[in-house]
Amino acid sequence: MTTHANTPYTVTFLPWLRLQESIETNGVVFWPFPLEAKKFDPGKQFKDQLQLVFRSYKDQTGKPIDKLTVASFRNHPFKHLTSEEAELITELVRLLVFSVIAENQYYRQGGAYFNSTHFQHIHQRFQLGSKYVAPHTRRRDGSILHGGYKHGELKFSIPLQAWGRHDARPNTTLLHSLVALSNQTTNDAAAIRQAIDWFLLANSDAEYVSEQTEVILMGSAFEALFQVQDIQEKKAALMNRLPKLFVGCLSKKTKKAGLDGSKGMRSWKILWMDEFYWLRSKIVHGGKINSARMIWSLKEHLTIAAIILQISVKLILAEKGCYSLSSDDEACADGIDHFLANGKLPESKLLKTRRNVRLDRAAQSAWATLHPKK
Repeated sequence: MTTHANTPYTVTFLPWLRLQESIETNGVVFWPFPLEAKKFDPGKQFKDQLQLVFRSYKDQTGKPIDKLTVASFRNHPFKHLTSEEAELITELVRLLVFSVIAENQYYRQGGAYFNSTHFQHIHQRFQLGSKYVAPHTRRRDGSILHGGYKHGELKFSIPLQAWGRHDARPNTTLLHSLVALSNQTTNDAAAIRQAIDWFLLANSDAEYVSEQTEVILMGSAFEALFQVQDIQEKKAALMNRLPKLFVGCLSKKTKKAGLDGSKGMRSWKILWMDEFYWLRSKIVHGGKINSARMIWSLKEHLTIAAIILQISVKLILAEKGCYSLSSDDEACADGIDHFLANGKLPESKLLKTRRNVRLDRAAQSAWATLHPKK
């Protein structure tokens, strides 16, 4: 690559994200810096400038981040991006986020866990040899440019929510499936894109986003995913559509009365959606929340919502023929009702539930083999 001092370039990077290896999708490569820098800058023409740019981003001790992720086009890794190219990379970042968060290990302190804050990304324009940086930020009535700073003078510290010792391991099968679907102009593609946007807003773990607001955002994610935005009785529609997606999965039913007054036998998924959307509506409209009526706490609702939404996306993709469920996915889908049953969600319950449903599924398979239908 021929470089010139006055030529404009762009580097897109995720300062708080560490990848073990590069991932390519839709012409864009997410690669670990500096581990794979030689592949994208073989002549080290950009090395000094990139290190100058990255030195402003600090870890929790105040030292420059030594490992991060770069997103670039393979054949033109530091090309000056058009607005359309920048938006393409931004969209792929969103899908990458979901493919990582979808594999979170909940209720396991020390387990792999990521939120959307880990994936803050920056499009940084630069010229070789340039010493100054001028961040560009949005404001309600437009934008503002902050000039007059040398590289390294501005310091951006890693958010507390993005601390962690684990490298991100995306579900690459899920990522490629999401990219393939998002390239379509269908209602399902638009629904999943919108649901993921709401999901990411609800899963930042940022202190300025209250848990009550996260409930509202997750409610919107379910509305988008199940395409009930234009239906007047949204809760009833969600309670109807959610269990249909899990047909073929193991289930557990209860006669427990829901907040909708129904006392018939139904799955715990339906009972959960009844309570979750009731909670969402109380928060939106300012009604009094009587926690004594609730089976699950607000925190539990948010964790359940995250688990159910990610497996729902996978089930929809599998229905469309563009994703193959893993054994872990199947165990997650099979175990939802058993995990929800009667509330009280410690780590041991989630692990025990998924272990038991694997055994139940294996027993069903063995029985079917020994007693084939005639």
